[in-house]
Amino acid sequence: MVSLATVLAMRPEALLLDEPTTGLDEDVTKRIIQILNNLDLSYIIASHDKNFLNETTQKICKLNDGKIR
Repeated sequence: MVSLATVLAMRPEALLLDEPTTGLDEDVTKRIIQILNNLDLSYIIASHDKNFLNETTQKICKLNDGKIR
């Protein structure tokens, strides 16, 4: 969470998040969902956490055999 706050303080134009919920408890995950949903910022998330993706994204693409589908 501190890392995300640090990056957001830099005022990025976009975020690339790789497995952002790994090792986090449910409360912290919910807080990150709230933060992402209230950002006026584009982001791409690489994650296996389907619930997290469903709550934070408008579109989900899958990578199969090296192709985005």
